[in-house]
Amino acid sequence: MDYEKVFNSIQHQAVFDALRRHGVEEKYINILKETYKGGTAQIRTEMLSRKISIMKGVRQGDMLSPVMFTSAVEEIFKRVNIEIGININGEMLNNLRFADDIILFAKTEEELKHLLEDLNREGKKDGMAMNKNKTKVMCNEVARRRQRYGISIDGEHLEEVDQYKYLGRLLTPGNEMAKEIDQRITSGWRRFGQYSNFLKDKRMPMCLKRRIMGTVIMPAMTYGAETWSLTNNQKQKLAVAQRSMERAMLNITRRDKIRNEVIRSFTKVKDIIEKAEQAKGQWAGHLARMKNNKWAKRMTEWWPKEGSRARGRPKRRWRDKVEEKAGSAWMRRAQDRNAWRKVWRPSASSGVTG
Repeated sequence: MDYEKVFNSIQHQAVFDALRRHGVEEKYINILKETYKGGTAQIRTEMLSRKISIMKGVRQGDMLSPVMFTSAVEEIFKRVNIEIGININGEMLNNLRFADDIILFAKTEEELKHLLEDLNREGKKDGMAMNKNKTKVMCNEVARRRQRYGISIDGEHLEEVDQYKYLGRLLTPGNEMAKEIDQRITSGWRRFGQYSNFLKDKRMPMCLKRRIMGTVIMPAMTYGAETWSLTNNQKQKLAVAQRSMERAMLNITRRDKIRNEVIRSFTKVKDIIEKAEQAKGQWAGHLARMKNNKWAKRMTEWWPKEGSRARGRPKRRWRDKVEEKAGSAWMRRAQDRNAWRKVWRPSASSGVTG
């Protein structure tokens, strides 16, 4: 779900009221009111217009703005029907929010439409209008087999899509990783191209090339690796892309027939698969040590009581790799930070294999 110019349209009074309901002391609210008081704008055409009082929007770039906006959005969600969503051990989950990036969940088309209408109505009260062109609908495979009529808000039909990027991560109905891995590889090559003159320069020392690989290119290729569940084919794709970059750094080609072990001994870059698995292990440890009321931990431990897996070979799950490395009691094992780091320590050969 997307709001139109949300940081510029939310009403000041709605923000201050939300902060008050969240228990912020009145003296701090008064200070914020003073910083927003008296703000004006003028429009320049052939001449300056009269001063227009600014009664909406939070300050762009201000560290407090995301907090103020989030508190106001929280109040909007409190005013809608919370009984809609997915039942997670007796409590309904119907949204994920990161500032103005919002995902809504519902079990049926009717529930989702009702939730959207409520949010659209309540948002307008605080000056926020839904952007129908950027708000999209995506269904899982179960919902795709049902008869659907489409969702419309204020008479405008919402587009149904097969994939959607949220916080830089490509989401698909079946949580397929193939397209996401392809995008990560493309992103890595794009960053490599930006520094190609430097990375391919024979006069530049390998230590500086390695630094660029580790600080610019590898993060682009492993973004979101904490949530990955990779097949062997996808791991191979990542490894092949990394080896191609290393050959370019050394100004050699596959026709030179130099073994990967020899190439890695010169570049000494960190293996991308090891890096991705370490990121996943670090997140798994952080997840295990979370308080039990955190949604991330509750979703990891949740076993749905409804439905069943489709026929055929089960898809690889996120926790499969964690259990493979640390056993079924990994959450208990992760409580010891030092022992957990040893579990995910790179193997001795990771620096020379591709």
